[in-house]
Amino acid sequence: MKKRLLLSFPLIFVGLLCYAQPTSQTFNSSGTWTVPAGYSATITVDVWGGGGGGGTGTGRAGGGGGGAYASSTFVVGPGNYTITVGTGGSQGLQGGTSSFSSTVIAVGGSSGSGDGPFAGGAAASSTGTIRFSGGAGGTAASNVGGGGGGSAFIGSNGNPGVGQAAGTGTGTGGTGGANGGSGTLGSTPGGGGGGKGNGSGPVSGAGGSGRVIISVIGSLPVELTSFVIKPVKQSIELNWNTASEINNEKFLIERSTDGKTFKVIGEKAGNGNTNEPQSYQFMDQRPEAGINYYRLKQIDFNGGFEYSQVASALMRNVGEILVYPTVTKGELKIVLPEDALTSTLVNIYNLQGVLVSKQVQEGSGTLNVTLPQLVEGQYIVEVINGNISKRTQIFKQ
Repeated sequence: MKKRLLLSFPLIFVGLLCYAQPTSQTFNSSGTWTVPAGYSATITVDVWGGGGGGGTGTGRAGGGGGGAYASSTFVVGPGNYTITVGTGGSQGLQGGTSSFSSTVIAVGGSSGSGDGPFAGGAAASSTGTIRFSGGAGGTAASNVGGGGGGSAFIGSNGNPGVGQAAGTGTGTGGTGGANGGSGTLGSTPGGGGGGKGNGSGPVSGAGGSGRVIISVIGSLPVELTSFVIKPVKQSIELNWNTASEINNEKFLIERSTDGKTFKVIGEKAGNGNTNEPQSYQFMDQRPEAGINYYRLKQIDFNGGFEYSQVASALMRNVGEILVYPTVTKGELKIVLPEDALTSTLVNIYNLQGVLVSKQVQEGSGTLNVTLPQLVEGQYIVEVINGNISKRTQIFKQ
């Protein structure tokens, strides 16, 4: 039987043209990291706190503690994200705290007065999915300063300073000063400063500054600028456009009759990587009677995917009655044939066949029907207009 589209509900949505995608970046000082408009990104953030400075005192001094480490992987949307990189502590001062937008935080190593030892930054005081502590500074002894503690490794705690020798980690601690000598600087990221040796002239080394590393695992690869559906004779035509594409393998075209459960009905190859606008078209040659819902599933080459918004169109067979939606909270629409009578009988039965509602609707074209107070469940709607009838199963929410 010949089909006709009575009306459609095209959906058009427009995005901003993005000239750059989010990129991986290393911060050795505070700054801002940006996800451009039109993108989201999956990222891993690695953060080290600053190293503590070597200790103060009238004589020898212990080494500063190494910075802690924290890490998390998560998804972020477009916007500017604040990066704080803790500075290394100078003599007698603890290292600063580093953070990614107050979400992933790693504290700095400690410092103080005397022989030490001074603790490294503690994992317990940091925030993240993965956390490790920095190594403690070495204890001063025999007129020489203690070595600074190493900052935390990515996979374990930093090593402490042992005597004058510096501890190791992602950042190595400074060496303790000899009798009458100064301690050396801790290295970045987060190495503790070496303690000063005995005497009135030497000074302890400062700790190394912290660090924040942002690694982009994947980003929203396609900027979809429009998605429109329209009737074309007995088919439904889908058109969509992109402003740019990154790693775009293909689009899957999905259709649903209830707006919830979608099935793939076709696919279109993507254009990989391009900054040029692209246009796509797909014809659904066999749409279902009733409302057809469509969405696009964009898939990139590494398996990541994104869904478009949903567009819909309404189709019925010529000369037939159409009842929709089939899931409703209390309202139905009944589309009558062009030559229908102006009086329509609407009967509602439960699944046991018992008539629970009977009403007469006057009018032509599309009728708006309010259901009576029915309990949640399935019902059969029977529509009779002259010698034409239609029975449709619905679900009352």
